[in-house]
Amino acid sequence: MIEAAAKPRLSPGQRVLVAVLGLLLVAVQAMLVVAYRNVGNTSRDFGTATDVQASLVGVQRGALKLGLEVERMELPDGPEALALQRGLVERQLDVATSILPPGTPEGDELRRVTTELDGFDAELARLQADPTPARLAASRVRLRDQLDGFEIGVRGLYDASEIAFIGSVDTALAARRELEWVLMGTSGLTMAVALLLAMSLRRRASRSYARAYARLLGEVNERKAAEQALRESEQRFQALVNHASDVFTVIGADAVIRYQSPAIEQVLGYPTEAIIGRSFLDLVDPQDQEIARQLFERSQMQPGVPTVGGPHAAPRGRAGAPAFRDDGHRPS
Repeated sequence: MIEAAAKPRLSPGQRVLVAVLGLLLVAVQAMLVVAYRNVGNTSRDFGTATDVQASLVGVQRGALKLGLEVERMELPDGPEALALQRGLVERQLDVATSILPPGTPEGDELRRVTTELDGFDAELARLQADPTPARLAASRVRLRDQLDGFEIGVRGLYDASEIAFIGSVDTALAARRELEWVLMGTSGLTMAVALLLAMSLRRRASRSYARAYARLLGEVNERKAAEQALRESEQRFQALVNHASDVFTVIGADAVIRYQSPAIEQVLGYPTEAIIGRSFLDLVDPQDQEIARQLFERSQMQPGVPTVGGPHAAPRGRAGAPAFRDDGHRPS
């Protein structure tokens, strides 16, 4: 029987390769997570910066229209139209303030720039309270000065946010390039380690298969030798039985004679061909058949142990006490 193959175990070098491969795979996964997170952060920052710049552009356009209203303002409806345009600028400032995160330098700067319009609102209120030509001439100059300071502040805030956005994009792109190089290098190293481990396992499997095949071939050769020895033993036994003077009879479990040695012709006078295939009870005297049957059943219950009959159990035609022995053969 072929022995069960032992469970294969990794060599120390292969264990090291497996550990390194696992660490590299974890590192690759971690870098992928970082890359996706950086992409998400960059996309979010890009969207926020785009919204901020769009809102600041809207504030600048509103301030420009407000300046035009100041230049062409006439009595008596000019102050009301100017107040309406001032309200539109205030709404655009609210939009920009809501987009900028609180506590950021951009948000604080926008709130500081918005205070530049406090003087503009105060002067507009005085003009609305005293809508005279003299007051209009004086207020026009003050309103223009207040509005110029506001426009300069908004433009500076827009330029600063644009520069910061471009810098953050450059930083994100540089980090992305570095991460790509590191990821490519780690992926290549992972593939190299995996290939090295696969080659090592393949060599180990080849050696294991070769040893298993050698054991199998040795077992097959041993079985062939055993079968050959058994055949030779059977041939020697058959030659011994065929030339022996003793009578050998092989009886199946159904009491039918399977084999009969040629010596029966000299001892009992029966031809071999007339014996094989018949029930052995046909050869026993009728008055001894019951005893012979009991002896046969006893021999089946005690295989390998000789069973000797009584003095009256004799084959037909001769006197004597027959002996029945079950040699273990059973009909197929």
